[in-house]
Amino acid sequence: MRVLCPEVIGGVAAHRRAARRRAGGTYVDPGLAAALADGGELQRLGSLSPRELEVLELLADGLNGQLIAERLFLSPETVRTHVRNATSKLGARTRVQAVALVVRGRGAS
Repeated sequence: MRVLCPEVIGGVAAHRRAARRRAGGTYVDPGLAAALADGGELQRLGSLSPRELEVLELLADGLNGQLIAERLFLSPETVRTHVRNATSKLGARTRVQAVALVVRGRGAS
């Protein structure tokens, strides 16, 4: 295994950025890319209905579907539907990922 010093690694990264620019690509600083991605997450959270957001927040607080149904006077199937719709709107692969987006959104608000 070959070990590279930080100067070499930095030079390689600069070379790759320059090559992307010459090829017509756009370089975005990783810190800026993360900030832009977070903005997209917040925008997607805004697409949720108030009830979908409420259900995900209750999941984030540790309640299960049955407890959420009882608290909100809904059927468990309706809770599952809200979770499924919210997960889809957020572009999340799982309900855990959807809940994580809500938790991160809480911190950004």
